[in-house]
Amino acid sequence: MIEKEYKTALGNIHYWMHYIDENRLTFVFLPGLTADHRLFEAQISHFKNQYNIFVWDALGHGMKMLAEAMEKDLPYTIHCPALLICGEQDRAGSCIRYNKAWHKDAKLPIAWIQNAGHNSNTDQIEIVNAWIENLLNQIES
Repeated sequence: MIEKEYKTALGNIHYWMHYIDENRLTFVFLPGLTADHRLFEAQISHFKNQYNIFVWDALGHGMKMLAEAMEKDLPYTIHCPALLICGEQDRAGSCIRYNKAWHKDAKLPIAWIQNAGHNSNTDQIEIVNAWIENLLNQIES
């Protein structure tokens, strides 16, 4: 992964890219406001030889700006294939409630990961990677 930086008026956004080929799908990982790019290390390692990868640390990561983001209540519309992933035992804030609402309102598919908490992608690496592979196979076919 190659680290890069995008300068904005509010500060710099750090992002990492792994580029194989323009004809390959690009897999985008977006960690939440209280996490950073390291959250997806297991997935990046698993998929890096098959797909282009982009992961970022949004401006303000680690500065606990979650409350400010929630207050704005902006419409976050995703216009590409996506999969919501949530651990069934996620007790961080209102993640389960937010994922259920996002699933219902945006019609995004959701994978409920058994025996996993807030970081289901590290609690159940193989299961999460299988869900991701399933989504990618649907996109490629």
